[in-house]
Amino acid sequence: MSKDTQAAITYEINRKYANNVVAGLGLCVTLYNIVDCSEGMVLYGDGKLYYKLVFDLVVFKPQVGEMLVGQVLSQSAEGIRVSLGFFDEIEIPKSLMMNNMNFDSTTPHGNYMLEYSNDEEPETTTKLYVLKGEAFAFKVNREIFEETGPKVAPKLVNAGNIGTSGSRGGAQDLIAPSGYKLQGSCDEEGTGPLRWWRP
Repeated sequence: MSKDTQAAITYEINRKYANNVVAGLGLCVTLYNIVDCSEGMVLYGDGKLYYKLVFDLVVFKPQVGEMLVGQVLSQSAEGIRVSLGFFDEIEIPKSLMMNNMNFDSTTPHGNYMLEYSNDEEPETTTKLYVLKGEAFAFKVNREIFEETGPKVAPKLVNAGNIGTSGSRGGAQDLIAPSGYKLQGSCDEEGTGPLRWWRP
């Protein structure tokens, strides 16, 4: 396979899959490598080149129970929204926060706060606030795939035997994209704003 052909195929694979969600698989980030590529074939009455491909993709799909660190995007009475920079669909619902974390609507933008008492001064209550933009640790609690209806993918490269990371071969040109979200929790030590746990 010539460099020009490889570059063209790489471009088309990334255009078809990169930054798209494949139901049950996750968020496709980019092409990792091309495992196998057939000779180009020209179909009768069609001047395009068609290839059979096997390739691996880099896919974002964290495991349930995995710890991640992102940045606080926004807060509301329903929960906290966190971003990883390349992925913003992360929700931490109020029900999966520490029991002593509550939403304070009296602050200018509304913030969650952790209230606790010092063992040496039980009468004194300390409030620690969650701030927008700060580093926030959470545990992945659940993946949510939301179907948005079928879509015909670009067909400049007709990959009759396409494979993806973890499952080589058999992908079709008609794919059903879905919305992809993560539900997280911050109900244990070490989760929440990182500054809470620094000495």
